[in-house]
Amino acid sequence: MRAPLALLLLVSLAVPLDARQDWDAIPVEATHIRGNVFAIFGTGANQAIFTGTEGLLVVDAGYEALGDRLFGVIRGLDGDSWDGGRTYLLDTHWHFDHTGANALYALAGATVLAHEQTASLLAQGQTMPALGDLEVAAAVPSARPALVFSSRLELWLNGGVVDIIHAPGAHTAGDAVVHFRDADVMHLGDLFFNGMYPFIDVDHGGSLEGLVSALDELLSSTTDSTLFIPGHGPLGDRVDLEGYTEMLRTVHRRVSAMIGRGFTRLQVIESRPTADLDSVWSRSGGFSEPDVWVGLVYDGYAVGGMPLLLQCLPWNTSPSTPPARSTPTGETSSAPRSTTGASTRRSSALRKCTNGPTPWVKTSSAISLVPCIGI
Repeated sequence: MRAPLALLLLVSLAVPLDARQDWDAIPVEATHIRGNVFAIFGTGANQAIFTGTEGLLVVDAGYEALGDRLFGVIRGLDGDSWDGGRTYLLDTHWHFDHTGANALYALAGATVLAHEQTASLLAQGQTMPALGDLEVAAAVPSARPALVFSSRLELWLNGGVVDIIHAPGAHTAGDAVVHFRDADVMHLGDLFFNGMYPFIDVDHGGSLEGLVSALDELLSSTTDSTLFIPGHGPLGDRVDLEGYTEMLRTVHRRVSAMIGRGFTRLQVIESRPTADLDSVWSRSGGFSEPDVWVGLVYDGYAVGGMPLLLQCLPWNTSPSTPPARSTPTGETSSAPRSTTGASTRRSSALRKCTNGPTPWVKTSSAISLVPCIGI
């Protein structure tokens, strides 16, 4: 049984934001990060924008109520690419602060892409027990991803490469992190709450253990110069991410040890396992309150942190083969250059959902067409 206090604090944070928030009072402005990468901070979920002559990649849509103002800022960075319909929107995961404006982007000509778990979660109504059994309606068809991937995707755009990587069982079951390779900037979605205890959606495949594992892997594959755009909080560097990861590892070790000794949920909370960490990482109200966050961590072990078995199902794996073309590296592909300005490669399966227009994509085998669950 989850503590009523935890539910009240979490619900106060997440519902109903539209009713409580003065959206016009929120500043919306772009910050240059490095190279062709910009970010918009402090509007809910942090966004990244990758600009150039071939098109735009926007990471996370943000809240619907801010859509028009966000569009204005993005058009100010590269209006020609936006107006030409060469815009891609990546959802790092399914939560409403990251996907609320999906339909607005799609209406403006963006192609929405996400991990297949995220696509499946968006296609069906969800209940969030950690937020007081909050009911989240299924996304309208136009807001659902038109492109989905299962493990890793390379997007060739604006003369560079963008790596989109699935981090399983971390914040949710379908998290995607984005590495703008040439700029050496990563958008980590909600794997990274810079400077605060994070929310982990343990009811939709997230777990503290999976989060620590994903961050360890990311740290091992990045450099001292890599910059990290968090899902929430300010821009971070390697020192920030290492400190955050070590905090999570410490909490994981302490809480799992208590559970191993038979502590109940209330006993774990009352033991205050984060007491020496709270002055740095806790925040007043919501899930960053120490008792609330420790309870959430405990609940993750109770749920088991197992990813939901939601995925797109095979539909047609033998489409006609388009003519060959040359890729930026000179190799030959069986897929033509996308008419929307980008080409894609995959290390696993990249799939085309049937709820929206999508360019041909390069894969190591035939292109697969699949309908997402619920569409």
